[in-house]
Amino acid sequence: MNRFPLLRNSVFLIVGILTGINNPFYHTNIWTIIPILITITFILLIAFRRRYFSLKIKIGILLGILFISIGYLLSTSQNQILKANHLIRDKSKILQYVAEVISFPEKKTNYTRANAKVIKVENEYGWLHQTGIIQIILKDSIGTINYGDVLLINGMPRLLKEPKNPHQFNYKSYLGRQNIFHQHFLKTFYKIGNSGNLIRILAFKWRKNFSEILTKTIKEQRNLSVAKALVLGIRDDLDNDLKKAYSTSGAMHVLAVSGLHVGVLYGILIFIFRWFPNSSTFQKIEGFTIILILWLYAMVTGLSPSVLRAVTMFSFMAFARATRGQTNIYNSIFGSAILLLCYDPYLILSVGFQLSYLAVLGIVYLQPKINNWASPKNYVLNKIWAITSVSIAAQISTFPISIFYFHQFPTYFLLSNLLVIPAAFLILVFSLIILTTSFWLPLSEMVGTITELIISATNRFIFTIDQLPGSKIDQIFISGKETLMFYIIIISFLSILYYRKFGLILLLSTSILYVVGSVSSRFLTQKNQKKITFYHV
Repeated sequence: MNRFPLLRNSVFLIVGILTGINNPFYHTNIWTIIPILITITFILLIAFRRRYFSLKIKIGILLGILFISIGYLLSTSQNQILKANHLIRDKSKILQYVAEVISFPEKKTNYTRANAKVIKVENEYGWLHQTGIIQIILKDSIGTINYGDVLLINGMPRLLKEPKNPHQFNYKSYLGRQNIFHQHFLKTFYKIGNSGNLIRILAFKWRKNFSEILTKTIKEQRNLSVAKALVLGIRDDLDNDLKKAYSTSGAMHVLAVSGLHVGVLYGILIFIFRWFPNSSTFQKIEGFTIILILWLYAMVTGLSPSVLRAVTMFSFMAFARATRGQTNIYNSIFGSAILLLCYDPYLILSVGFQLSYLAVLGIVYLQPKINNWASPKNYVLNKIWAITSVSIAAQISTFPISIFYFHQFPTYFLLSNLLVIPAAFLILVFSLIILTTSFWLPLSEMVGTITELIISATNRFIFTIDQLPGSKIDQIFISGKETLMFYIIIISFLSILYYRKFGLILLLSTSILYVVGSVSSRFLTQKNQKKITFYHV
């Protein structure tokens, strides 16, 4: 653990953030705080008075308390609902309000959706300064909005409602994790100005321009929607059948610009720089150039949260490479996590954040070990096995949390990823060539034709897998505690392979028994219960 101080500190930070989210100070009972403070004080007294506690342990305790405190303060300070002037505390009737669009508008079939930050509201007492984030939805027939628009909106936003059916997706909880508690279907609005971050405005402009370039060079609508999703992170045009097929086959990750895509770009840049001098000075120039290009790509994708996560992570890796590996890769990964969580502590609740970091950790730690299971002499077989080992590593590290959120497991994920990962690599490379050669239309159109052929073949392959019998195991439900136990089982099993200690075997056995007992208990309860459910449809 001493080799990975940022791993330890990130754990403490996450503990503090989760404590702040689940137990913000304003409703925490003082009698729960006092025992915690007494315990911490007692530990500190022992740590500093007893000689057998080394300086490292004393510093570790202090850093742990410091990072827990920072996490707690960050999460409570960014909890919008704790603010005295939050919209949720206003019980009067709102006549109209002024709000600024703070997200890139998502275009759906007949409507547009975006998030807007409230600046002030007018109620029966006049204009008041209030805060809060509202999800606004407007039909295409009443106008268009852009990031940074300041709107005067008539009417009153409504609080999001709880789901009306058992096991239904809790949209209120999902938006609540993003500090969004209100929704408003607009009937009329007026643009009264434009604000917003200049960098984000430029990023959205680049994204729109590059989207138009792809539209000119890729003709078929379904292929175009895949290219936009894979390269720019624009998923507005993906149809439901396509999303279902990619999800069932275990290839949905390629349709969301994230670690895979940024990793491909990072790998291409590393390959290019291999041909340059290997001096200390040039490595620093190389690191700076790679980081710059990665952030330019983030700009092209509109600075979406998933890309920001991946680019931040790979920027730390590029920095570690520029310093000749003086920074451990795990410290780079967890250093980027600490930076992102300090910027937005609520990212810890993001499914994308959790999946991306678990997948990267699984690939970094497990893939080399799995890859050593076989050493095919044939070049093609060797590459197939390398892709397979990456898929297995990522699946092991993400399947518990994937089942927890999505309640399904793609049975043919190895087969689908054998084609989808190389195809995603080719699509991304050719699409970037289209974007960089757009000034020469004949060349970009020729590359666009090749790209479209690759996307068409990939889509046909994905739909074929979707139609295979038993393509997915669905209706799998596990609780949060069971998900945690699955990870304890994975970690303890991997630890036994190297340390072979009785305590680890006991931990593994206990965890397995807990999961089996918990699942069996829930199954028996459901089998024996007698009740009638009336669904709201």
